[in-house]
Amino acid sequence: MASRSVSIFHDDSAPGFNFTTGTSVDWVVEQDSKWAGGRSMVFRPDGSSGEVTGDFAFTFEGTSVSFTGSLPIGNDSRHVVVQVDDGTPSAHRFRAGPYQELYRTPNLSAGNHTIYARNLPVGSAIDFAVVIPSQEDNILGKTVIVDNLSNDVVSYEGTWGQFAPKKVSASEGQQTGLPYLDTMHQTSTNGDIAVINFFGSSVSLFGQVSISRPLTVNFTLDCTISETAVFSPESYNNISEKRLNFPLYARQGLSDGLHDLRITLIESNDEVLSLDYILYTASFADPRRATPQKSFCSPPPYMVPAGAIIGGALGGMAVFFFSLFCVVFFVKRRGRKMVRPNSTLLLSLDAAPSISRGVEAFGMAPIAKPPPARSVPQNVHPTPFESSPSEWNTSTPVPQTSIVKDQGKQQLQDSQITARRTTQEFGELYRAVQMLSQETQRLRGQLGERSEDAQPPPYEDHFLPTSSSPVAPPISGPRPSKHF
Repeated sequence: MASRSVSIFHDDSAPGFNFTTGTSVDWVVEQDSKWAGGRSMVFRPDGSSGEVTGDFAFTFEGTSVSFTGSLPIGNDSRHVVVQVDDGTPSAHRFRAGPYQELYRTPNLSAGNHTIYARNLPVGSAIDFAVVIPSQEDNILGKTVIVDNLSNDVVSYEGTWGQFAPKKVSASEGQQTGLPYLDTMHQTSTNGDIAVINFFGSSVSLFGQVSISRPLTVNFTLDCTISETAVFSPESYNNISEKRLNFPLYARQGLSDGLHDLRITLIESNDEVLSLDYILYTASFADPRRATPQKSFCSPPPYMVPAGAIIGGALGGMAVFFFSLFCVVFFVKRRGRKMVRPNSTLLLSLDAAPSISRGVEAFGMAPIAKPPPARSVPQNVHPTPFESSPSEWNTSTPVPQTSIVKDQGKQQLQDSQITARRTTQEFGELYRAVQMLSQETQRLRGQLGERSEDAQPPPYEDHFLPTSSSPVAPPISGPRPSKHF
């Protein structure tokens, strides 16, 4: 026998029902929102036929069937005669009460069956039947009913609790209506979630409500179709009593396949949200396929966009360029401090060729020998950046001591070491920029964005001189000094 989660729902208007069997012709349609589907068949004779009992028949394919409806209280001693196919009729006591499961057949062999029910009292109502199909039955396109306790279809997150109304014996009579299979799940905590997974082309959700204050609920289908419903007293005619079969959500015309319905309680206002059962149209034929996988609404695997790859490469290049600019800036500033012309310490002109060779390696003009500094009067502080250019041509040398000469030699050695290190650092930066450029070109090629006429960035050709780079001709006459 198939699991209860693949039970097939048949409304009282389904072709399998026959309410004109035998001499019973006084079944009428009662329209009321308390019934599943908004209607039910009620035995209500007009008195002219003299009939005091009602009969009906139901034909189905499966292994079991149950009937849900109501039986007037006070008729608990009445026995309803039930006959299965061509078998012997037998008396069964239906449960009396306003709304509940009235009767369930024992397990039957797989195949087509017909159930005959006779001797129902006036006021009896048949709302729907639930059939348990066999594993060989074809249920494609049929309406599946799922109980709120079906763990393979419904899952809960938060403080949901199971609610089971108190049942009484058939002889006592049930005073209040019961939910499907006598259970519900309830919550009044904002943020609680219920997730329903199903294979179908339509879905409807039913519960029980008692609305005295607005109840706000969000329904999200397949992670994208979001609807927020506000169940308020004004919208539902001030429903104060507990109403079963209350339609919470419905969606038709879905594509065949697996779907995900997520219910989130947004604002309860101390009202209770109750889930009873789910109906959906099966998009599969084999009842054994009814158990779906869990929610598929988790975020998809992260994929890096093409623009992000290129942007990251270019951003890395920008970082390298900024670092390079900072290095050049600080090195030049340090060089200016080391060879400031009005300093008390002047570099020997013999150091110029060594420093010039280091600078010329980067395509820059050689450093000119600084002019001799003029003497500085005692107690007068020099102002090198405010003096006129003509003052630089003074021929009065500054007296040098042996200590100053030794310091000059040490500074010369430090300058040569700094020049060599700077040359090495520039070379390493250049190689790193070349590697980054090659990696960028490779990424662009993978993304189909390489263009044959694309020109390399200007820094690849002009950042450092090559053997074929033209050398500037020597400058005749006095050269302006460069401080590095």
